[in-house]
Amino acid sequence: MNSTIVVIVVLVLVFLVFSAAIKGLIKLLATLALIAVGLGFLYYKAWWPFKDTSLTLNYMTNQYCEEIDDEDICECVIDKIKADIEERFTAKEIDEVLQDRAKGIYVMRKSMSATEKEAKACLEQRGVEEKYEKFLEDVNPLRHDFFDLLSSGADSLKMKAEEAFDQIKVEKENIDERY
Repeated sequence: MNSTIVVIVVLVLVFLVFSAAIKGLIKLLATLALIAVGLGFLYYKAWWPFKDTSLTLNYMTNQYCEEIDDEDICECVIDKIKADIEERFTAKEIDEVLQDRAKGIYVMRKSMSATEKEAKACLEQRGVEEKYEKFLEDVNPLRHDFFDLLSSGADSLKMKAEEAFDQIKVEKENIDERY
């Protein structure tokens, strides 16, 4: 009889500890899902950190070859990227790819990587090799402060999860000490 009560109490306490752990895990997953949905919505609407899709061919052509009229970047970087894309895709495929923001950015990044050495060599010949790094900073569609904010949020979330886990572990150890 006495051992039956002990077994029931242990089972109830184990159930309570596991239910608390599961609740914490569900809250964590729900928070992560909410953040993912929020970021997806911001990306879909092209708001805040995704506001200006500066990694599109049209944007870069307008920005560096027309508005700013930076001949070095236009000829050494933009024209080489254009040539690389036109070599790999038909005109129809280029139009289709550039209509989809995600594909357009992916193609631009791939072309930028493929033409990086050639672009840097061209800028070096002109004596303005530092412009390439400035160009990379300018066309980055996600601001660095956004990544810092996201990183600090992830660190905070990690600390809270560790604290919750430690609390559950302490409670479990307290129960274990009684047996």
